[in-house]
Amino acid sequence: MASTARLAFSSREMLRRIESFGLTGNWGWTFATEAHVWSPGLFRLLGLEPGIVRPSLGAFLAAIHPADRPSVELALGTMREGILSDRRFRVIGPDGSVRTLLGHSETYHAPDGRPIGAAGLVIDISDRERIGQAREIELRRRRSLFQETGAYFAHIPLDPFDPYPPELLELTGRRLEAFHDDWLCAIPAEEHGYWNGPLVQSWAGNRPFTYLYTQILGSGERVRYRGTFAPVLDATGGSAPGRATLVPSGCRSGRPGGSSLKGWRAPSPVGTCVRPARSSTGR
Repeated sequence: MASTARLAFSSREMLRRIESFGLTGNWGWTFATEAHVWSPGLFRLLGLEPGIVRPSLGAFLAAIHPADRPSVELALGTMREGILSDRRFRVIGPDGSVRTLLGHSETYHAPDGRPIGAAGLVIDISDRERIGQAREIELRRRRSLFQETGAYFAHIPLDPFDPYPPELLELTGRRLEAFHDDWLCAIPAEEHGYWNGPLVQSWAGNRPFTYLYTQILGSGERVRYRGTFAPVLDATGGSAPGRATLVPSGCRSGRPGGSSLKGWRAPSPVGTCVRPARSSTGR
C-alpha cells in the first residue's frame, strides 16, 4: 500500500524530471478562491520570472499572443463549468521570440459533479521533434499515475467505443477483441442496464458528472471505480469526444493536483494485452 506522503513525493519528483526537459509546465486553479499555482516550468514557457510575477488568470492571458488570447480566454471560461477545451496558442517571450504551446487540462469535481478546480499541463510544440518528445513525456506521466494509483484517462466517443486505452486492457487482462465483441465484458452483468441506459444518455448530455461502477480485474477481483466525465469542445467550439478520469473509489482528491490512496495495488503487466493503434486517445 502506498502512503499519501510517498505518492505526493512521487508526483512531485515525476513533475520535476519532466520539466527538466524544458518543454513543459504545470498549473493548478481553485475556482472558489481564484488561487493559481504555477510550476517553475510554466514560468519559463511564459517568459516570466517566479517571485516577480504573481500567478493569476490575468498574468497568464497577458503572456499570450494577442491574436490567440480571445480563444484561450473563452476556453478558460468554459472550464469553470467543467467543459474542457485543449488549445494551441502562441506566447511572445521578452526577447520577441514566439513559441507555440499546447494546453491540456483536467477538471476536479465535488461528489455532486460540480466543478471545483482544474489543473493542466502546458507543452512546447514549436517544432516536430519537440512534439514527439512532449507526447513521450505525457505517456510517461500517465503511466506513472496508473502504476501508483490505478487511475487512468479515456476519451469517450459515443460511436464507436473504440479505441480502448491500454490501461484498461492491462487492468482487466482482456484482449482488445473481447471489448469489440462485448464492450461491457469487464463490467458485472447486474450493472449492464445502467451502462446501456442512463450512463450513455449522460455522456451524450454534454455536461460534467460523476458516476460509480464496478470494474472486474484480470484476477477476477472486483474494484469500485469513480468516473468523472467532462465534455470537450473542439477548435470551432463544437462538441468533441468527452474525456473521463477513472479512479479507484478509495482514491480521494482534496484539491487540484492532490490525492490520497487507500488500498490500491498496481496490477501486474499482462503480456497478452493487445493495444489499440491509437491508444493515446482511446477509451
